[in-house]
Amino acid sequence: MKLVESHERQIKIGRVSYWVYIDEYKTLWSISVKRVGRAMCVCDGWRYSKKHYPTQGAAINQVIDDLKQRGYL
Repeated sequence: MKLVESHERQIKIGRVSYWVYIDEYKTLWSISVKRVGRAMCVCDGWRYSKKHYPTQGAAINQVIDDLKQRGYL
């Protein structure tokens, strides 16, 4: 698959800041999340279909929900 564009955003959940790294491909988003000030990623390379999550914001919201459900956040 060919990479379309890479994005990075900083988000805050509660009092904790996270970096969200997004690789945009034609049909999917590949998302990694790293807690600011920590060496390890919270999640790495999680993929979400653009068919189900057409915008960056929708994909980020879904990864946050998935991380909360798994107890990582």
